[in-house]
Amino acid sequence: ADGDYTPLAAEGDQADRICAFLRRCGEAALLVVARRFPARGPLAAPVPLAWPEAAPGSTHWRDLLTGRMVERGAALDAAALLTDLP
Repeated sequence: ADGDYTPLAAEGDQADRICAFLRRCGEAALLVVARRFPARGPLAAPVPLAWPEAAPGSTHWRDLLTGRMVERGAALDAAALLTDLP
């Protein structure tokens, strides 16, 4: 397949409850974030995702399932990203 895959590391006490990666091909990028072990209950915020230096420079992302716009700083909060959907 064309493009590349970059795993994103979650940080903190609940890092094992997040699976996240970035897929890129040319100028297009897709950020995937999923919660693991949902039976453990809701995530306690924040659960930061480290943003790789080589990732695209865009600071605005659109949630493809809800249409919500997400802005990122140096890190993304996985718990905030997953408030509407698991």
